[in-house]
Amino acid sequence: MQRLAGLSPAFSLLWYLTSLSRWEVCLVTDWSLENATGTNSVQCSRDLELAHQLQQEEDRNRRSKESRQEIEEFQRLQRQYGLDNSGGYKQQQLRNMEIEVSRGRMHPCEFHKRKADMMESLALGVDDGKTKTSGIIEALYKYYQNAATDVRHVWLSAAVDHFHSSFGDKGWGCGYRNFQMLLSSLLQNGSYDDCMKGMSVPCIPKIQSMIEDAWKEGFDPQGASQLNNRLQGTRAWIGACEVYTLLTSLRVKCRIIDFHKPTGPLGTHPRLFEWILNYYCSEREGSPKVVCTAKPPIYLQHQGHSRTVVGIEERKNRTLCLLIFDPGCPSREMQKLLKQDVEVSHLKQLRKFVGNLKHKQYQIVSVEGVLSPEEKVMKLPRHRDVATLSRVTHLHSNGYVCSSDSTPTQPWTYCSCLFITKAYSFMSVKFLFVLFCLFVCLVFFFCKVFVSEVWPLNVCFHPFGFGSGVFIIFIL
Repeated sequence: MQRLAGLSPAFSLLWYLTSLSRWEVCLVTDWSLENATGTNSVQCSRDLELAHQLQQEEDRNRRSKESRQEIEEFQRLQRQYGLDNSGGYKQQQLRNMEIEVSRGRMHPCEFHKRKADMMESLALGVDDGKTKTSGIIEALYKYYQNAATDVRHVWLSAAVDHFHSSFGDKGWGCGYRNFQMLLSSLLQNGSYDDCMKGMSVPCIPKIQSMIEDAWKEGFDPQGASQLNNRLQGTRAWIGACEVYTLLTSLRVKCRIIDFHKPTGPLGTHPRLFEWILNYYCSEREGSPKVVCTAKPPIYLQHQGHSRTVVGIEERKNRTLCLLIFDPGCPSREMQKLLKQDVEVSHLKQLRKFVGNLKHKQYQIVSVEGVLSPEEKVMKLPRHRDVATLSRVTHLHSNGYVCSSDSTPTQPWTYCSCLFITKAYSFMSVKFLFVLFCLFVCLVFFFCKVFVSEVWPLNVCFHPFGFGSGVFIIFIL
């Protein structure tokens, strides 16, 4: 105002109006900035809300997709393992025979004849024998005596019939067919007459019923729960555990050997071959070239398939070769082995060298005799304890788990060994804790005897020392 005092009134008014205009512009500018900032804040809030909604929708779609994929995968596995309630042996047999008739590969008269035979077989619970080939072991014995110059020794199992898959079990019945092979050998062996009295080779639905009966007795409760305690009317696969369970319920002494990892180069299992060689022969030197043993065949399981081992060759170069019956091999191929002039190419379907078995894991079921009724009862899970399991389950560093008297629960796990390990771990912790408490008591006893003259009496008989002694007595 002092600066305006010496100016003319007109110029002073002009300066005042100019200052006022600048002030108004500043106010308008500030208001515009505040308004723009508020608008931007609202827009950012809306954008964040929209992004959150889009993220939630994307998460819902992802979870829905994963859920559909899980359901589809579960249904695929159910179909693969015959647990999709699409029918069992009977339904598949009829369905496949109808397809054969519609394609002109089966006459309607043949269809009705096979259907009648199947219904009779199911009613009796006995296999109709249409997929059976007998006399192969005897034919192999003659062949090795007169030929096979490259073989140094060969050991054959006891007599066994070959069974192959039919219209009713194609794609899932290998475990049942291998059990039929094993049982056919036991039925021809007089040593098992006591537990096989009055039996014949059962049909597949009958085998399913027998396994369910074994479950009801209390064998393999975990395996039963995994298969919903039901096999009849399904196409459910069975493996080494179900074969073990069924044989044990029939009072056949057997055990499962689990070769859970390769023991040779390129994923091979030479230990498996060595074990089978030791099973069939006791002495190699001085034995004849061909030996027909009294040993039953061996059930051989790997992921997705099972077969039956009926012998083993030792070549002149000291390599080993298994002789295997495959339920996937049809009768017309197996019957070629019954001819007088057996060719080497006919044995190709039987021979399996070390390099031919390269699955990650194998299990075998070997038969070792007959169980008494008391021994059968002791096989039930409720009669086994940690001490028993520790005596009969041995984990070897050479690549296999031997579970001789413990009922396995799953084909490819080692539940018994893990159970024992956990039990002994618990016992070790408990033992160390008891030692610690004893040490504490000894310390207080030392204080009582040697320091009572120096320390007050109430320190020597501290409640903690007394409590420790009482607690140790309780633990023991």
